[in-house]
Amino acid sequence: PTIFEPGLEDLLQRNLAAKRLSFTTAYKLAMEASDILFIAVGTPSDKNGAADLSYVVSVAESIGQLMTSKKTIMTKSTVPVGTNFLIKKTVQEQLNKRNAKIEFNIVSNPEFLREGTAIHDCLHPDRIVIGVENQDAAKVVTRLYEPFIKNGAKMIEMDVSSAEVTKYA
Repeated sequence: PTIFEPGLEDLLQRNLAAKRLSFTTAYKLAMEASDILFIAVGTPSDKNGAADLSYVVSVAESIGQLMTSKKTIMTKSTVPVGTNFLIKKTVQEQLNKRNAKIEFNIVSNPEFLREGTAIHDCLHPDRIVIGVENQDAAKVVTRLYEPFIKNGAKMIEMDVSSAEVTKYA
C-alpha cells in the first residue's frame, strides 16, 4: 500500500491471494466487468482552498467514453455540493459525442473513515449514507451494502446534494 493504515497490507495480501481483489489501469476492462463504478480519487485543495476536481472530471470523461452498458456511478471522493451533477453532465456529454444512449445512475456515497481505524470503520459502518436520484439507484446500492445492513448498519437515503453536504457536516 502507498499509505499506512494498521492491518491494510495483510488485508490486501489476503484478498489478492484469494482473487477477491484486483487492480488494473485498463478502464475499459474494469467497466465491462462491473455494474457499479466507484470514483475514489484525490480532490486536493488549490491555493484558495477549493477542491481540485480535475481527477474526478477525468474519470467521468473516461466512463462516458468507454461505457457500453448501464452503470451505477458512485462517488466516494470528498467533493463539494454539485459535483455529482457535474459527473452526470460530463458522462452524458461523452455519451452524446458517441451518439450512445446508455442509462446510468449517479450516487453520492460519502465515507466516514478515521485515520488509524479506517479498516474497522469500513468493514463495520454504523451508518451508510447514500444520495440518489431514483429508486433504481437506491436498490442497486442497497443490494451492494446488504451484508453491512444485515449486521446492523443503518442505511440513510437522501437526495444527492444532501449526501454531499453530509460529508462536510
